[in-house]
Amino acid sequence: MITNVFGILTLYPCFAVTIKRFHDRGKSGFWSILGILLLIGWLWVLIDCGFLKGTEGPNDYGPDKDKEKQIIKVFE
Repeated sequence: MITNVFGILTLYPCFAVTIKRFHDRGKSGFWSILGILLLIGWLWVLIDCGFLKGTEGPNDYGPDKDKEKQIIKVFE
């Protein structure tokens, strides 16, 4: 029972982080559904979110966070 409660409580944060990572890659958050629907979808999500670099520069979901960090370091 404790495992079920823990799984339910961590479901939302896991999806939020996955969606944020897909946005970093310039893709829609709906791609995170692949991890649930397809048998091999979890592997696709792991490779896409875990090993591939995000888009260079700003995309539809906001500015490039790595570039912002570099600018802050220059002015410190």
